[in-house]
Amino acid sequence: MEGAPRHGQSPYSQLVDLKSVAPHLRSRMGNASLRELQQLATLGVFAIVDVRRVVGATPMTSKLVYRVKVNADGTFDKDKARLVAKGFQGVLGRDFFGTFAPMASMMALRALVALSVSLNLLIYQADLPNAFCHSRINALILLQLPEGIVFENGEVSTADSRYCVRLLKSLYGLKQAPQLFNKMLDDFHFALGFKRLHHETSVYVRSWSDDKSSLTVATEVDDLMVVPTDTARLVGYFSHLERSFGCKTRGYLSSFFGLRFQQFVDEHNQLKSVALDAERQIQAMFEKHPALCGGARTECPSPPSSQVVDESAPLTKRQAYITANFRQIVGSINFPALCAAPHLSYENARAARHMAAPDRASVTRYDHFLRYVYHHQDLCLHYDPSGSVSDFFKELDVVKEFLPPFSIRVCGLSGDQEEPPSAAAVGFTDADFAPADSLKRRSTSGYVLYVNQCPVIWVSKLQPTTEMHSHASELYAASQAATDAVWLGDFMRELQLLRTGETRAHASVLLLGDNKSVVLSGNNPMSTTKTRHLSVRFFKMREYIEQAKLKFKFLRGLFNIADFFTKPIKTKDLFHNVLVR
Repeated sequence: MEGAPRHGQSPYSQLVDLKSVAPHLRSRMGNASLRELQQLATLGVFAIVDVRRVVGATPMTSKLVYRVKVNADGTFDKDKARLVAKGFQGVLGRDFFGTFAPMASMMALRALVALSVSLNLLIYQADLPNAFCHSRINALILLQLPEGIVFENGEVSTADSRYCVRLLKSLYGLKQAPQLFNKMLDDFHFALGFKRLHHETSVYVRSWSDDKSSLTVATEVDDLMVVPTDTARLVGYFSHLERSFGCKTRGYLSSFFGLRFQQFVDEHNQLKSVALDAERQIQAMFEKHPALCGGARTECPSPPSSQVVDESAPLTKRQAYITANFRQIVGSINFPALCAAPHLSYENARAARHMAAPDRASVTRYDHFLRYVYHHQDLCLHYDPSGSVSDFFKELDVVKEFLPPFSIRVCGLSGDQEEPPSAAAVGFTDADFAPADSLKRRSTSGYVLYVNQCPVIWVSKLQPTTEMHSHASELYAASQAATDAVWLGDFMRELQLLRTGETRAHASVLLLGDNKSVVLSGNNPMSTTKTRHLSVRFFKMREYIEQAKLKFKFLRGLFNIADFFTKPIKTKDLFHNVLVR
């Protein structure tokens, strides 16, 4: 739009929204507001219009939102002000026509990191500033600016109540803003020759046949994770981002989707391993609830089975605080448990079942769990195919039989480097049948899937139905694991095809379970009076096996990692070696 914000001695002294900010931050946030408005003016987001000449249109109100942004490690990043439209005032069919916009799943992101580690490829990131404000709006939307903001074009001013601004481009807060930006991002990548994965629509891949290089991009709204096999292709891609979106924030992957990433390289500057964690979110939870800090140190997330809860004893001050804030605390731990802390999954999922009305036993158990979390905040998910997890896999004969040596040339790498033989996906599944303390005696499903010996998918979940016998509960867990395992195999196979033009020799995913009857039933067309009602789950798993997408084998319970997602964890050393460290 024409013109610029009017300002005198204090360009933000009249901002009403600034009064909600702490006094010591007002000057900093005022400067951030000025930068935000200048950027919107440069992008041409607004145009001043006469409300009287627009028939039937009611201006939408807006506000300024302030935030002190920090990095994933807790260090200061920048002061951020954002002009946000109050999109909830919009009407479907008039102001917007759709809202859906896909995002890359955490499963896909972790699988991409695991693949990068196995190929020794450094991972990069890019942040698109004011991303939503680049896409053209597809409806007539008038906006009333917050009090204290005045734009003028030399003839009229928004200070006059007869005038407001019309949105020419999208703005944060509009319900259609994510969808419009996603379509723009699609068109941007398609114009550069990228192809979008069918199994993960927020992942784009482009390969070049002349030098056999490739570029893989995963998107989380305006944050991009980029995995190149050639730095020259990466530089060209970043140049296109800068011309189209003004992107200047880019570099090695260090913070993405609220997670902290640490990349470790060897003497040749090739990626050796990656550590990711959500330590900042855990720290923020304890900062918000200081009463939970400290306490006796515990070495395992679950309390000992011999612990007896005295229902008649009064609650301690700490336990009373946990009871009063149970929902908030469990919800705060949920993000780390789902994204980067598999060792927290079982106990937090178990506590979530009691959020409506936590009893004495659940509060006492969660108190033990929180002391474990507090004293082990430094644990992280470490992706290192040559680490302790590799030693564990070498002990499993069934895995070694599944992973015979094979050779696939990796495009874009120097010499004759080959895919490691451990590149196939391996999963572990288990179920805890109707424990006595379970709500309605429902079983718990648990499974974990590895790519290149790196955990990328893990689930600990209460089954929705009460099963009559352990065979049924184990089968339910295996069918859930099979669905995710087949998706993971399809995703990795499609990614390999688009990157290199060829699929890997062993595309099946190996699923391991410690119940022989379930393994037998899953691999053979059998039906008995005890299993006829479960035939649908059988048929789907058998279909995966017949299509060579899945192999279902037996594993001794002693080596079943999925036990950590269905039962209280008691073996610290093995648990830490195969999940986090």
